[in-house]
Amino acid sequence: VTGYVVDSEGTFKWFITGTWDDKIEACRVTSQTMRGGKPVYETGPPKVLWKRNPVNPESEKYYNFTELACQLNELEESVAPTDSRNRPDQRLMEDGHWDEANREKLRLEEKQRATRRRREAEAEQAAAE
Repeated sequence: VTGYVVDSEGTFKWFITGTWDDKIEACRVTSQTMRGGKPVYETGPPKVLWKRNPVNPESEKYYNFTELACQLNELEESVAPTDSRNRPDQRLMEDGHWDEANREKLRLEEKQRATRRRREAEAEQAAAE
């Protein structure tokens, strides 16, 4: 990853470098000179803007997900009742009950299909009247 920040006059102020999977750093441009018709920039020491968190030693148990990815599905008391984290199949999956989670997911999907079919039938009947 490389980039730069310029001001409204096009003067280089910062250079940004790094990699998507390790860290991103920025260096302030401290001076600019011309050498051989080309600009040469001097920069200050790099400042780390972002750095990858270390991998959890038990990450293999969690599909090599990062700690953040694992936390995204954690239940919170303040979420809406319709939040997908409240789905029973999600909770079963989070607890490692894969077969039960799959059965529950299929049950929920069939319930949704039945509700949709009923609504469509009611709409057709109302349109015919």
